[in-house]
Amino acid sequence: MNTHLLTDVQSLDGLTKEHAAALTEILTDVRGSMERLARAARKWVELPEKVRARIVDQTAPSFRDFWQRLEKVGSGTLHPQLATVGGLAARLLGRLPLEDQARYLSELIPVVVAKGRGWDQKLVDVAVMSEDQRKQVFKLAADGSVTVRDVEAQKAYLADKTARRLLQNEDMDGLKKIDRQGWRVEKGRVWLKEPLLESGLNRRQLERMLADLSD
Repeated sequence: MNTHLLTDVQSLDGLTKEHAAALTEILTDVRGSMERLARAARKWVELPEKVRARIVDQTAPSFRDFWQRLEKVGSGTLHPQLATVGGLAARLLGRLPLEDQARYLSELIPVVVAKGRGWDQKLVDVAVMSEDQRKQVFKLAADGSVTVRDVEAQKAYLADKTARRLLQNEDMDGLKKIDRQGWRVEKGRVWLKEPLLESGLNRRQLERMLADLSD
């Protein structure tokens, strides 16, 4: 949930006064939950390290990731909202400075998209970001550090990706094509025809097939 929704109930369409009042109460509870989570995180990191380790060791494996997130919230390196959001994009966002995390959670992340022969952009919530968008937006360095590509860097990334795909297609199209009675060779692969699918290959046929691939 984006932080701007917590204070903008009146801008939502199609709500009666009763529904708007109920939503206000719900969002107030959510905001209170975030505040309590942050308070719990601060208490967690105040515990001695050995005590925290003992607790984590006795926690079910499916729950241990929560303690790690809670510790990051308590140490001031993870926004409380990201403690409840799953996905790799959210994890990468969590490696940015805290002020950047808060900004992108509130304002959303600009994502460049191809439009005709030009470019356009849209704002995307990290919680629903696709894998392709995640790779386009977040640049992961060898040392584990993360940066967010700006609009121009995203355009360069997409242009490079398109160029690589075109080169790959050209390479594949340039591979030889061979059509034999029991199989055909195309784009570096052997495709068996119907009779061989049932009878299988003998040694001579296999040797000929390998020769077709390597010639």
